[in-house]
Amino acid sequence: MALRNATREFKRSLCLLQKSYYSTRVGLESSPLATGVRGKTFLISGATSGIGLTTAELLAQQGAIVLVAGRKKTLVRRLIKNLRLHTGNQNIYGYCHDLSTTTATKALASHVSRDLHQFFGGKLHCLINNAGVFLEEKEVTSDGLEMTWAVNTASPFILTAELLPAITGKIVNCSSIGLADQIELQDAKKYERSGHAAYGNSKLALNMWSYRLAEKLKSTGSSVTVNCVDPGTVSTKLLYAGWGDVSYVALPAEEAHDVFWAATNSSLDGVSGSYFVNRKSSRSPSVSYDSEMQKKVWDLLVAQTGATYNFDGKNQGQGKNSNEGGVEKSNSQQEDVTDLTKASTTAAAPLQASGSQINSSSNLQELVC
Repeated sequence: MALRNATREFKRSLCLLQKSYYSTRVGLESSPLATGVRGKTFLISGATSGIGLTTAELLAQQGAIVLVAGRKKTLVRRLIKNLRLHTGNQNIYGYCHDLSTTTATKALASHVSRDLHQFFGGKLHCLINNAGVFLEEKEVTSDGLEMTWAVNTASPFILTAELLPAITGKIVNCSSIGLADQIELQDAKKYERSGHAAYGNSKLALNMWSYRLAEKLKSTGSSVTVNCVDPGTVSTKLLYAGWGDVSYVALPAEEAHDVFWAATNSSLDGVSGSYFVNRKSSRSPSVSYDSEMQKKVWDLLVAQTGATYNFDGKNQGQGKNSNEGGVEKSNSQQEDVTDLTKASTTAAAPLQASGSQINSSSNLQELVC
Protein backbone atom coordinates (compact mmCIF):
# COMPACT_ATOMS: atom_id res chain seq x y z
CA MET A 1 0.00 0.00 0.00
CA ALA A 2 2.81 2.41 0.90
CA LEU A 3 4.60 1.65 -2.38
CA ARG A 4 1.38 2.12 -4.35
CA ASN A 5 0.74 5.49 -2.71
CA ALA A 6 4.31 6.62 -3.34
CA THR A 7 4.07 5.61 -7.01
CA ARG A 8 0.77 7.46 -7.39
CA GLU A 9 2.28 10.56 -5.79
CA PHE A 10 5.27 10.40 -8.14
CA LYS A 11 3.12 10.08 -11.27
CA ARG A 12 0.88 12.93 -10.16
CA SER A 13 3.82 15.23 -9.52
CA LEU A 14 5.42 14.31 -12.86
CA CYS A 15 2.24 15.31 -14.71
CA LEU A 16 2.30 18.64 -12.90
CA LEU A 17 5.94 19.11 -13.87
CA GLN A 18 5.12 18.52 -17.54
CA LYS A 19 2.26 21.00 -17.39
CA SER A 20 4.50 23.59 -15.73
CA TYR A 21 7.27 23.08 -18.28
CA TYR A 22 5.19 23.64 -21.41
CA SER A 23 3.38 26.64 -19.94
CA THR A 24 6.68 28.19 -18.86
CA ARG A 25 8.19 27.63 -22.30
CA VAL A 26 5.33 29.50 -23.96
CA GLY A 27 5.70 32.59 -21.77
CA LEU A 28 9.49 32.67 -21.49
CA GLU A 29 10.18 35.14 -24.29
CA SER A 30 7.63 37.64 -22.99
CA SER A 31 9.48 38.16 -19.71
CA PRO A 32 9.14 41.83 -18.66
CA LEU A 33 12.32 43.67 -17.77
CA ALA A 34 13.20 44.47 -14.18
CA THR A 35 12.86 48.07 -13.08
CA GLY A 36 14.49 50.00 -10.25
CA VAL A 37 16.87 47.21 -9.25
CA ARG A 38 20.19 49.07 -9.37
CA GLY A 39 21.57 49.88 -5.93
CA LYS A 40 18.90 47.94 -4.05
CA THR A 41 19.82 45.13 -1.66
CA PHE A 42 18.65 41.55 -2.19
CA LEU A 43 19.31 38.44 -0.09
CA ILE A 44 19.01 35.02 -1.75
CA SER A 45 19.25 31.76 0.17
CA GLY A 46 20.37 28.65 -1.70
CA ALA A 47 22.20 30.84 -4.20
CA THR A 48 25.13 28.63 -5.21
CA SER A 49 23.33 26.52 -7.80
CA GLY A 50 20.19 26.16 -9.88
CA ILE A 51 17.43 28.75 -9.61
CA GLY A 52 19.18 30.68 -6.84
CA LEU A 53 22.33 31.03 -8.92
CA THR A 54 20.41 32.22 -11.97
CA THR A 55 18.52 34.76 -9.86
CA ALA A 56 21.76 36.04 -8.33
CA GLU A 57 23.32 36.43 -11.79
CA LEU A 58 20.34 38.37 -13.12
CA LEU A 59 20.32 40.69 -10.12
CA ALA A 60 24.06 41.27 -10.36
CA GLN A 61 23.73 42.12 -14.05
CA GLN A 62 21.09 44.72 -13.18
CA GLY A 63 23.39 46.43 -10.67
CA ALA A 64 21.78 45.22 -7.46
CA ILE A 65 23.64 44.73 -4.20
CA VAL A 66 23.46 40.94 -3.95
CA LEU A 67 23.84 39.03 -0.69
CA VAL A 68 24.11 35.31 -1.38
CA ALA A 69 23.79 32.48 1.12
CA GLY A 70 24.82 28.87 0.73
CA ARG A 71 25.97 25.85 2.72
CA LYS A 72 29.50 25.36 1.41
CA LYS A 73 32.25 27.91 1.87
CA THR A 74 34.05 26.98 -1.35
CA LEU A 75 30.92 27.33 -3.46
CA VAL A 76 29.99 30.69 -1.95
CA ARG A 77 33.52 32.00 -2.52
CA ARG A 78 33.42 30.81 -6.13
CA LEU A 79 30.02 32.42 -6.68
CA ILE A 80 31.20 35.79 -5.36
CA LYS A 81 34.30 35.67 -7.56
CA ASN A 82 32.41 34.65 -10.71
CA LEU A 83 29.61 37.17 -10.30
CA ARG A 84 32.05 40.02 -9.77
CA LEU A 85 34.17 38.93 -12.71
CA HIS A 86 31.44 38.30 -15.25
CA THR A 87 29.03 41.11 -14.36
CA GLY A 88 31.47 43.82 -13.30
CA ASN A 89 29.33 44.30 -10.18
CA GLN A 90 31.58 44.32 -7.11
CA ASN A 91 28.73 44.54 -4.61
CA ILE A 92 28.38 40.80 -4.13
CA TYR A 93 28.77 39.41 -0.61
CA GLY A 94 28.25 35.96 0.83
CA TYR A 95 27.24 33.99 3.90
CA CYS A 96 27.62 30.28 4.51
CA HIS A 97 25.18 28.59 6.88
CA ASP A 98 23.38 25.24 6.95
CA LEU A 99 19.73 26.25 7.06
CA SER A 100 18.52 22.92 8.40
CA THR A 101 18.83 24.12 12.01
CA THR A 102 17.24 26.94 13.95
CA THR A 103 20.58 28.08 15.35
CA ALA A 104 22.27 28.36 11.95
CA THR A 105 19.32 30.15 10.39
CA LYS A 106 19.21 32.69 13.20
CA ALA A 107 22.98 33.15 12.88
CA LEU A 108 22.57 33.96 9.19
CA ALA A 109 19.85 36.47 9.99
CA SER A 110 22.01 38.04 12.70
CA HIS A 111 24.99 38.45 10.37
CA VAL A 112 22.87 39.87 7.56
CA SER A 113 21.06 42.24 9.91
CA ARG A 114 24.35 43.53 11.28
CA ASP A 115 25.72 44.19 7.80
CA LEU A 116 22.51 45.82 6.62
CA HIS A 117 22.66 48.33 9.45
CA GLN A 118 26.39 48.94 9.16
CA PHE A 119 26.73 49.24 5.40
CA PHE A 120 23.36 49.45 3.65
CA GLY A 121 21.30 51.90 5.65
CA GLY A 122 19.50 49.12 7.50
CA LYS A 123 17.38 48.28 4.46
CA LEU A 124 16.78 45.01 2.64
CA HIS A 125 14.69 45.61 -0.47
CA CYS A 126 13.88 41.96 -1.06
CA LEU A 127 14.31 38.63 0.72
CA ILE A 128 14.24 35.62 -1.59
CA ASN A 129 13.72 32.37 0.32
CA ASN A 130 15.01 29.99 -2.32
CA ALA A 131 16.88 27.27 -0.40
CA GLY A 132 15.13 23.91 -0.54
CA VAL A 133 15.66 20.16 -0.41
CA PHE A 134 14.05 16.97 -1.65
CA LEU A 135 14.85 13.79 0.29
CA GLU A 136 13.52 10.37 -0.61
CA GLU A 137 14.48 8.95 2.78
CA LYS A 138 13.31 10.66 5.93
CA GLU A 139 15.93 12.48 8.00
CA VAL A 140 15.51 14.25 11.33
CA THR A 141 17.50 17.37 12.22
CA SER A 142 19.26 18.08 15.51
CA ASP A 143 16.20 20.19 16.40
CA GLY A 144 13.99 17.12 16.03
CA LEU A 145 12.33 18.30 12.82
CA GLU A 146 11.86 16.31 9.64
CA MET A 147 14.60 17.63 7.32
CA THR A 148 12.40 18.57 4.36
CA TRP A 149 10.10 20.53 6.66
CA ALA A 150 13.04 22.16 8.44
CA VAL A 151 14.67 23.51 5.28
CA ASN A 152 11.64 24.22 3.09
CA THR A 153 9.22 25.54 5.71
CA ALA A 154 10.76 26.33 9.09
CA SER A 155 13.99 27.97 7.93
CA PRO A 156 12.34 30.62 5.71
CA PHE A 157 9.82 31.23 8.51
CA ILE A 158 12.71 32.05 10.86
CA LEU A 159 14.72 34.06 8.36
CA THR A 160 11.71 36.16 7.42
CA ALA A 161 10.84 36.84 11.06
CA GLU A 162 14.37 37.88 11.96
CA LEU A 163 14.84 40.18 8.96
CA LEU A 164 11.33 41.61 8.70
CA PRO A 165 12.14 44.94 10.43
CA ALA A 166 14.74 45.65 7.72
CA ILE A 167 12.66 44.61 4.71
CA THR A 168 11.26 47.52 2.71
CA GLY A 169 9.89 45.83 -0.40
CA LYS A 170 9.22 42.19 -1.13
CA ILE A 171 9.43 38.73 0.34
CA VAL A 172 9.50 36.04 -2.34
CA ASN A 173 9.05 32.45 -1.21
CA CYS A 174 9.94 29.72 -3.69
CA SER A 175 7.01 27.33 -3.72
CA SER A 176 6.13 24.52 -6.11
CA ILE A 177 3.43 23.39 -8.49
CA GLY A 178 3.46 20.06 -6.65
CA LEU A 179 1.70 21.15 -3.47
CA ALA A 180 0.01 18.58 -1.26
CA ASP A 181 -3.80 18.67 -1.22
CA GLN A 182 -3.97 18.43 2.59
CA ILE A 183 -1.64 19.62 5.31
CA GLU A 184 0.08 17.13 7.64
CA LEU A 185 1.19 18.52 11.01
CA GLN A 186 2.18 15.37 12.89
CA ASP A 187 5.47 15.20 14.74
CA ALA A 188 8.33 14.27 12.40
CA LYS A 189 9.40 11.32 14.54
CA LYS A 190 5.97 9.64 14.58
CA TYR A 191 5.16 8.98 10.94
CA GLU A 192 6.63 7.75 7.69
CA ARG A 193 5.88 9.06 4.21
CA SER A 194 7.38 9.31 0.74
CA GLY A 195 9.78 12.02 -0.30
CA HIS A 196 7.20 13.47 -2.69
CA ALA A 197 4.58 13.67 0.05
CA ALA A 198 7.03 15.35 2.43
CA TYR A 199 8.08 17.84 -0.23
CA GLY A 200 4.52 18.71 -1.25
CA ASN A 201 3.52 19.08 2.39
CA SER A 202 6.44 21.39 3.18
CA LYS A 203 5.64 23.66 0.25
CA LEU A 204 1.93 23.75 1.08
CA ALA A 205 2.80 24.86 4.61
CA LEU A 206 5.12 27.50 3.14
CA ASN A 207 2.22 28.93 1.16
CA MET A 208 -0.04 28.85 4.21
CA TRP A 209 2.20 30.83 6.53
CA SER A 210 3.00 33.21 3.66
CA TYR A 211 -0.70 33.99 3.17
CA ARG A 212 -1.13 34.58 6.89
CA LEU A 213 1.91 36.86 6.99
CA ALA A 214 0.59 38.85 4.03
CA GLU A 215 -2.68 39.45 5.88
CA LYS A 216 -0.87 40.45 9.08
CA LEU A 217 1.32 42.95 7.24
CA LYS A 218 -1.63 44.41 5.38
CA SER A 219 -3.61 44.82 8.60
CA THR A 220 -0.78 46.82 10.19
CA GLY A 221 -0.43 49.14 7.22
CA SER A 222 2.89 47.77 6.02
CA SER A 223 3.84 48.14 2.37
CA VAL A 224 5.95 44.95 2.47
CA THR A 225 4.52 42.23 0.25
CA VAL A 226 4.75 38.44 0.52
CA ASN A 227 4.22 36.16 -2.45
CA CYS A 228 4.87 32.54 -3.35
CA VAL A 229 6.15 31.57 -6.78
CA ASP A 230 6.51 28.27 -8.55
CA PRO A 231 9.89 28.66 -10.27
CA GLY A 232 8.89 26.32 -13.07
CA THR A 233 10.18 22.89 -14.02
CA VAL A 234 13.90 23.54 -13.95
CA SER A 235 16.85 21.21 -14.37
CA THR A 236 18.33 21.35 -10.86
CA LYS A 237 19.80 18.93 -8.34
CA LEU A 238 16.52 19.02 -6.43
CA LEU A 239 14.51 18.06 -9.51
CA TYR A 240 16.88 15.18 -10.26
CA ALA A 241 16.73 13.96 -6.64
CA GLY A 242 12.94 13.78 -6.73
CA TRP A 243 12.11 12.84 -10.29
CA GLY A 244 15.29 11.46 -11.85
CA ASP A 245 16.40 12.49 -15.32
CA VAL A 246 13.41 14.40 -16.64
CA SER A 247 15.47 16.87 -18.65
CA TYR A 248 13.05 16.44 -21.54
CA VAL A 249 10.46 18.41 -19.54
CA ALA A 250 12.83 20.74 -17.70
CA LEU A 251 14.15 24.19 -18.48
CA PRO A 252 17.90 24.76 -18.23
CA ALA A 253 18.61 26.55 -14.95
CA GLU A 254 19.89 29.63 -16.78
CA GLU A 255 16.44 30.11 -18.33
CA ALA A 256 14.61 29.99 -14.98
CA HIS A 257 13.67 33.64 -14.56
CA ASP A 258 10.35 33.44 -12.70
CA VAL A 259 11.81 34.06 -9.24
CA PHE A 260 13.74 37.06 -10.57
CA TRP A 261 10.50 38.29 -12.15
CA ALA A 262 8.61 37.99 -8.87
CA ALA A 263 11.35 39.85 -7.01
CA THR A 264 11.83 42.73 -9.43
CA ASN A 265 8.82 43.35 -11.65
CA SER A 266 7.08 46.61 -10.83
CA SER A 267 3.68 45.21 -11.83
CA LEU A 268 3.75 43.24 -8.58
CA ASP A 269 4.34 46.26 -6.35
CA GLY A 270 1.54 46.20 -3.80
CA VAL A 271 0.47 42.66 -4.74
CA SER A 272 0.62 40.38 -1.70
CA GLY A 273 -0.62 37.00 -0.55
CA SER A 274 -0.53 35.54 -4.06
CA TYR A 275 0.74 32.29 -5.54
CA PHE A 276 2.22 32.58 -9.02
CA VAL A 277 2.56 29.75 -11.51
CA ASN A 278 3.95 30.64 -14.93
CA ARG A 279 3.79 34.29 -13.82
CA LYS A 280 0.04 34.14 -13.39
CA SER A 281 -1.85 34.38 -10.12
CA SER A 282 -3.05 30.86 -9.35
CA ARG A 283 -5.04 28.98 -6.74
CA SER A 284 -3.30 26.67 -4.34
CA PRO A 285 -5.26 23.84 -2.64
CA SER A 286 -8.35 25.04 -0.78
CA VAL A 287 -6.95 24.12 2.64
CA SER A 288 -4.22 26.73 2.17
CA TYR A 289 -6.83 29.51 2.41
CA ASP A 290 -8.42 28.17 5.60
CA SER A 291 -7.53 30.79 8.22
CA GLU A 292 -7.80 28.31 11.09
CA MET A 293 -5.44 25.88 9.38
CA GLN A 294 -3.08 28.73 8.56
CA LYS A 295 -2.99 29.62 12.24
CA LYS A 296 -2.25 26.00 13.16
CA VAL A 297 0.70 25.95 10.78
CA TRP A 298 1.91 29.30 12.11
CA ASP A 299 1.57 28.28 15.76
CA LEU A 300 3.36 25.00 15.11
CA LEU A 301 6.28 26.81 13.47
CA VAL A 302 6.49 29.26 16.36
CA ALA A 303 6.58 26.35 18.82
CA GLN A 304 9.24 24.56 16.76
CA THR A 305 11.50 27.54 16.11
CA GLY A 306 10.77 30.23 18.70
CA ALA A 307 10.57 32.75 15.86
CA THR A 308 9.23 36.21 16.73
CA TYR A 309 7.24 38.34 14.31
CA ASN A 310 7.11 42.00 15.29
CA PHE A 311 4.44 44.01 13.52
CA ASP A 312 5.42 47.34 15.00
CA GLY A 313 5.69 49.69 12.04
CA LYS A 314 9.45 49.37 11.60
CA ASN A 315 8.98 47.72 8.23
CA GLN A 316 7.04 50.67 6.73
CA GLY A 317 3.88 49.70 8.61
CA GLN A 318 1.74 52.37 10.21
CA GLY A 319 -0.33 50.19 12.51
CA LYS A 320 -0.21 49.77 16.25
CA ASN A 321 2.44 47.70 17.97
CA SER A 322 1.82 43.98 18.06
CA ASN A 323 3.85 40.79 18.27
CA GLU A 324 2.95 37.28 17.21
CA GLY A 325 4.71 34.18 18.39
CA GLY A 326 8.03 33.43 20.01
CA VAL A 327 10.26 35.26 22.46
CA GLU A 328 12.61 38.06 21.48
CA LYS A 329 16.25 37.02 21.72
CA SER A 330 18.76 38.96 23.76
CA ASN A 331 21.99 40.40 22.39
CA SER A 332 23.90 37.70 24.23
CA GLN A 333 22.28 35.07 22.02
CA GLN A 334 23.71 36.50 18.82
CA GLU A 335 26.70 34.59 17.52
CA ASP A 336 30.10 36.16 16.94
CA VAL A 337 31.20 36.68 13.37
CA THR A 338 34.26 35.00 11.90
CA ASP A 339 36.18 37.41 9.68
CA LEU A 340 37.25 35.24 6.76
CA THR A 341 38.15 37.72 4.03
CA LYS A 342 38.13 41.47 3.57
CA ALA A 343 36.54 43.22 0.64
CA SER A 344 38.86 43.44 -2.34
CA THR A 345 41.01 46.57 -2.36
CA THR A 346 40.97 46.50 -6.17
CA ALA A 347 37.19 46.43 -6.43
CA ALA A 348 35.40 48.96 -8.58
CA ALA A 349 33.64 51.85 -6.90
CA PRO A 350 30.60 50.58 -5.00
CA LEU A 351 27.13 51.25 -6.34
CA GLN A 352 24.66 53.62 -4.77
CA ALA A 353 22.57 51.99 -2.05
CA SER A 354 19.44 53.59 -0.68
CA GLY A 355 20.58 56.94 -2.04
CA SER A 356 23.92 56.97 -0.23
CA GLN A 357 27.41 55.85 -1.21
CA ILE A 358 28.72 52.71 0.43
CA ASN A 359 32.06 53.32 2.10
CA SER A 360 34.49 51.47 -0.18
CA SER A 361 37.21 51.56 2.48
CA SER A 362 35.02 49.74 5.00
CA ASN A 363 35.77 46.23 6.18
CA LEU A 364 32.60 44.75 4.75
CA GLN A 365 33.39 41.06 4.51
CA GLU A 366 33.10 39.08 1.32
CA LEU A 367 32.10 35.96 3.18
CA VAL A 368 30.64 35.36 6.63
CA CYS A 369 30.22 31.91 8.16
